[in-house]
Amino acid sequence: MGSKPYFSNPKNRKLQKRLLILLNGDATTAERLLKQQRQRHQGESDEWYLEKVIYDLERDRRC
Repeated sequence: MGSKPYFSNPKNRKLQKRLLILLNGDATTAERLLKQQRQRHQGESDEWYLEKVIYDLERDRRC
């Protein structure tokens, strides 16, 4: 996961940690979900992609 810019940026570390907690440490799934969002919503910030994936996971768990 360290090769991705959203995980090397210090301001995103808190979001990264939250995402990995939601995914029980599954870095492969985190990368896949972030890649999907980058393809669907091009041009957003790295922070936006992290927040979007976290939001979607939390939303889906409430259903």
